[in-house]
Amino acid sequence: MGHAHHFLSRLDRVSQDHVELALSLYNDPALLRHIMQEAGVCAGSERVALSLDHPVEGPFVVVTRDGRFVTCLGAGMRVDLPVITRPCLDGVIERVATMRERRDMAARLCPDERASGKLMRRVFNAGENLSREEFLALSAMQPMLVKSLVAMLAPTRDLLRSCQSFFREISVGACSAEDLDDAERAALHVWWDANWGLKHTLLLLGLDGDAARLAQLLGGGLGDVRHAFTHDAMLNGLFAPAAAGAWCTARFGDALVPLCHAGFHAASTRAEVLENAMGLFAVAGRSSFHRRAAHRALLPGAAPAANDGPARAVHLLKRDCERAFGHAFARDVDRLEVDAAVAGATRFLAQRTATAHWNGWRSLSDVPVDLARVALVDDLRCVLDEKSDVADALRHLPAIARMRAQDFYLPEAILQRVREPWSLHRTLVAAARVTPRDAAPARPVYSAGRNEPCPCRSGRKFKKCCAVTPATPRRSAA
Repeated sequence: MGHAHHFLSRLDRVSQDHVELALSLYNDPALLRHIMQEAGVCAGSERVALSLDHPVEGPFVVVTRDGRFVTCLGAGMRVDLPVITRPCLDGVIERVATMRERRDMAARLCPDERASGKLMRRVFNAGENLSREEFLALSAMQPMLVKSLVAMLAPTRDLLRSCQSFFREISVGACSAEDLDDAERAALHVWWDANWGLKHTLLLLGLDGDAARLAQLLGGGLGDVRHAFTHDAMLNGLFAPAAAGAWCTARFGDALVPLCHAGFHAASTRAEVLENAMGLFAVAGRSSFHRRAAHRALLPGAAPAANDGPARAVHLLKRDCERAFGHAFARDVDRLEVDAAVAGATRFLAQRTATAHWNGWRSLSDVPVDLARVALVDDLRCVLDEKSDVADALRHLPAIARMRAQDFYLPEAILQRVREPWSLHRTLVAAARVTPRDAAPARPVYSAGRNEPCPCRSGRKFKKCCAVTPATPRRSAA
């Protein structure tokens, strides 16, 4: 009797659920080979037991190193072989399923090189409308794209900084859409796409999972990896790219926790405190192993002198982060995921009322879970704003860290129902949030003859335009 026949004849030793799992492995030799490679079976073992339930009591499926099925052992039957446990088995099966899904999506969306280039450009011009299917296709190509993605980090960072300086020069917080010329509108559109491109880039880099390899590609050490996932993500202070950076930090938890710990204690500005705190919250949410270490890292230390205003403000912010951590993890982590989904659905119904009503989504339970998650992470509030609620910005990060990368994106079927074209008004509001008004130089007020055309190029006479509201800064025609 051959091994395969013997194995099939012994399936009556296990329950129906376990039979289905055993047969799925039997009918998928490629999956079994991947399981053997991932498990790292000892070189001296010719046979391995795959646990279908309990790691000691069984039941088990016995296979050879080269992937041939030998037999089934029922629950309670003794096994003196190396055992691949059920959690390990499930983890590999899930990863293989994800890889196959991504590969199939890439084959469907990118049948040739031209389509692949077009999809890659979507990272930097799709804005918030990159679909889950497109992201899965990109993630399948991630090993080939990782060098290009790393190379794009520095130009994206420089572009965002240049836009910030430009926004200060034109006092974007005091602008309305009518005040802007074509060049300024184009700059806002570029800034909008760059922020979303940064989010997409970070999530694709976070899929790598190898901190040492990524550090090598960045041309430095682990500090450069942490800098990319915390500092760069927090460059403008918008929650969406910052949350993506925190998710990536959680993916590299073992390597980055000590660096976030040191960065949090050395922080002397609001941005430095929050970028490291967000990483620590995410790491604690993804891994219970790191939770206690993250909590210790968030302890604020000794209070500074009462007359040292900036240092005292930073100390109080650190204390708020530590308190927020205690409140967030006072509840079960699974409950945090439910709370996060409810918060996302609430935000969507409040901010996209017309779209929600058009789709018939009138209550929290009507909003699809995928949409609730994306509404939570694609938040455009500025966490660097002194008036923003620190606890609210941090409390959902543990749940966000447990999401899959593709959960940051909507399936095309839902995206078609809620997709909006680029909006100058939304971009202007977001840019105003990240541009401090007190740091922005006032626009000069230009004078002209009362009956001459107004220098602001509104088309009206000066006496009926800027002369009426001289306190409103206007731009020169030049």
